[in-house]
Amino acid sequence: MSATLERATALLFPPEGRQALDVKFFFAPSATVEALAQQIIVCFDAMGDNARVINRIDRGLTS
Repeated sequence: MSATLERATALLFPPEGRQALDVKFFFAPSATVEALAQQIIVCFDAMGDNARVINRIDRGLTS
């Protein structure tokens, strides 16, 4: 397993605390596991950045 995939998995399913129950991906047929894992990491980074405000979660837009 790649480091990117391991990090994304750890973010979604930490050994303690809250875990993801239902994850849905909307992607093109050419999407890769690595690209999806990277998007998970980007989302968690954005959610943890107090300088950003998520204003349309369905589009991933932040300000």
